[in-house]
Amino acid sequence: MKKSSFVVMIVLIFLLVCGLAVAVRVLLAGGIGDDEALPATITRLFLAAEDGTTALDAEEDAPAPAKLTDQYVMVIGDSITVGATKELQARIENVSIDAEVGRGMDTGLAILERRKEAGLLKEGDILVVSLANNIHTDSLEAAQGFVDAVTKGQRLVFVTGHGLTNMEPLNEFLRGLPDAYDFVTVADWDEAVDGQSGLLAGDGIHVSGNKGNVLYAELVVGAIEEALAGPAFGEAEAE
Repeated sequence: MKKSSFVVMIVLIFLLVCGLAVAVRVLLAGGIGDDEALPATITRLFLAAEDGTTALDAEEDAPAPAKLTDQYVMVIGDSITVGATKELQARIENVSIDAEVGRGMDTGLAILERRKEAGLLKEGDILVVSLANNIHTDSLEAAQGFVDAVTKGQRLVFVTGHGLTNMEPLNEFLRGLPDAYDFVTVADWDEAVDGQSGLLAGDGIHVSGNKGNVLYAELVVGAIEEALAGPAFGEAEAE
């Protein structure tokens, strides 16, 4: 038998064994639903996740996250938000996401003003601003503009930027806002990803792989929950 034929035979045997293992796992998991085709299921089972587990492992280990309900959440963001849109939607029931690559605070503030004029941000709503990754000369002033735009019953969440030293002045400004405004909360993305490996692309700014998107979404949701535990604009802080 030729060496090449022998190698092909070994590969086929390996695939056969793997196929049987997959079939057993599908049966143990309760079979395939009526709305799911067998080829799609088999393909998903063979896909390797970035951490070395199969897609089935990932699904078993990561149940659908609980969703925030009731409050309407408006998110205005940049490329980091673009990448995490699906994860945010999976965690927030009533969310509107307006995100674009390269967007800065100044452009985002103009978007907010148009939305407020259209009556799209009302009392009881939450505004999430994730625009600290693209620094412009008026970024600090625009960040303050978001604070000034908040009206009765609303809450504001800022997300810090990460990756470049020119982001630090804005990050520090954002971190100081909750001390001056009790309706402002900060989701510190810079702190969350600092020193973590495998989450960011080579530029040190953008997310690489979905683990970073999940972390971002969970960070934002955690900040929203923190904001809801505190006062909205115009409300006295609970003693």
